[in-house]
Amino acid sequence: DGTPPPPPPPPPVALVAGAGEDLPKAGPLSAEGAVGSTAGGADYSAAELDMLALLLTMVKVLFVQGRLAPLPALINALEPARAGRKLHLTLVRNEHAYYCCVAQLLPSLVATLPLLELPTEQAAGTVHVIGDSHCLPYGWRVIEPLGQKVLLRPVLVTGLKAWHLRPQSDFFPKANFWHAAASLPHGARAVALFGEIDCREALLICVERKRYESVEEGAAAVIDVYVSALLELAERRKLAKLWVHAVPPVLNETRRVVRLFNRILRQKVLAASGASSPLVWLEGMEETMLDGAGDEAGLNPELKLDGTHMHPRCAGLLEAALLRSGWEPMASS
Repeated sequence: DGTPPPPPPPPPVALVAGAGEDLPKAGPLSAEGAVGSTAGGADYSAAELDMLALLLTMVKVLFVQGRLAPLPALINALEPARAGRKLHLTLVRNEHAYYCCVAQLLPSLVATLPLLELPTEQAAGTVHVIGDSHCLPYGWRVIEPLGQKVLLRPVLVTGLKAWHLRPQSDFFPKANFWHAAASLPHGARAVALFGEIDCREALLICVERKRYESVEEGAAAVIDVYVSALLELAERRKLAKLWVHAVPPVLNETRRVVRLFNRILRQKVLAASGASSPLVWLEGMEETMLDGAGDEAGLNPELKLDGTHMHPRCAGLLEAALLRSGWEPMASS
């Protein structure tokens, strides 16, 4: 009858090459490159590395903005240019690390959102998780406290130390923090997740350089800055709730510092909380991120991902912590 045949159905969402739920730290999508790889970025010119950095950053930006559908194809296209090269030894190491993190988070999102479309219409509301790269595992997951579907939105502030937030600082991550904070709707509910970089990069060095007599003294100084900034954030954005997340105890090398930091952070957040304050400590979050209660406790094995970040199973732990920490049903829109 001359009627053209119907167009073929769209292809299924591509799987992310090499990405699985429990990749080893030195696996093909880890920040350290492929197992057994000896090639660095030396076979790329500076201009080629710059172009690669832009493409790797595109993956990060698309994820943070919730533009998930293009990511599988983009990641699969980038893999031949990335795999087998130790890009963590080049100037694009940070861009590469974010790329690897997103690539490893994506498969479980594909499993729950096959078309990678955000379930905004089905969700009763949004909780905004503002943090360093540790906010990414929460990105675009759906939790169901008290039976309501709630979307977790990542609000990334790359490379922020809590110490950057002190009033006299003019370092660019501080400006980025306040720029990101401006995206929080007035009256929103949010989770703050910072401090891991302070524990990993700064506190021990400051003690070695005699800026503080002890790690505890240094942590207390940093946390005073952090809590003050969070109170200012809550006031500026008129937040309904601002839950404070314990620093994830992911790295073996810094876990003792992280646990000390979290103990002091909890004390100072509780002291700043009250009937008129939206600041709330996420009760039990640190305990469930660990595999025990003693000094030698390690990371909960269910949360292992890439040796640096938590597996997105952490969203279930966050849901339980919210219920322990003053969660109330969201009003129907």
